[in-house]
Amino acid sequence: MSDEERHVLYTDGSALGNPGHGGAGAVLLDSHGSVVFSVGVYLGSRVSNNVAEYKGLIVGVERALAVGARRLDLRLDSELVVRQLQGRYRVTSPALRVLYERALEVLGGLEDWNAFHVPRAQNGEADRAAGEAARLGKAGKLAEGEEVPWGGASGAGRTVPPGPPVGRGRGLRDIRAGRAAAGGESPGRKVRAPQGAALGNSQRGRPRASATERRPPSPEGKGERVR
Repeated sequence: MSDEERHVLYTDGSALGNPGHGGAGAVLLDSHGSVVFSVGVYLGSRVSNNVAEYKGLIVGVERALAVGARRLDLRLDSELVVRQLQGRYRVTSPALRVLYERALEVLGGLEDWNAFHVPRAQNGEADRAAGEAARLGKAGKLAEGEEVPWGGASGAGRTVPPGPPVGRGRGLRDIRAGRAAAGGESPGRKVRAPQGAALGNSQRGRPRASATERRPPSPEGKGERVR
C-alpha cells in the first residue's frame, strides 16, 4: 500500500428504536474502488442514531489505520456528524462530545482527511453492515463489541459502484455531468468549513474556541448515552 494512495471510507450507524439495538458499519475502498475491508460491529441495546453514526466513523478509521491507510476521504450520510467534524455545528451533547473528541483523536493518526456528506443511497454497503450488526445483536447472536461473522459485506476485492471520486482534481460540475451521463446518482457534497474552523485535515487543528461559540447548536437531540 503506497503512502500516497488515497482511500475512501464509507461509515454508517444503525439504531433499531433510537435508542435501541445499535450497529456500526464501515467499508474501505482503495484507489481503484475495490473493497479493502467491510466490518459491522454490534454496539449494545440502548444506542441512539447519532452515537451509532460516530461509532461507525471511529471503528472505520481505526481499522483503516490498522491496514496502513493514511489518506482518507470520508463518506457519511449523517450531515450532523460531518458538520460537527468541520466545525459548522457545535457539539452540545455530553454523550456526543466524548465521541467527537475520540473521533478527532483517531483522525489525528492520518496524514490527511476530508469529510463528505453523501445521500443514504450512496452509502448502502456501510448501512448494510451496520444494520446487520444491530439485527444480529437484537436476536442475541452477537454480544456487544462482536463483529458480524462474514468476510465482508461486499467481499474483499469486489468493486463497489462509484460514488464521489477518490482524490482531487475534477470539478463538481464535471463529476455531476459524468454521473448524469452514466445514469447514476449525483456525488456527495463536500461540506466546507467556515474561516477559522477545522478544514478536515488533521494537521490543521481543531476549530478555534471563539469561532465555535458563534456557530449554531446542532440538532443532536437529548438523552443520548454513550454505550
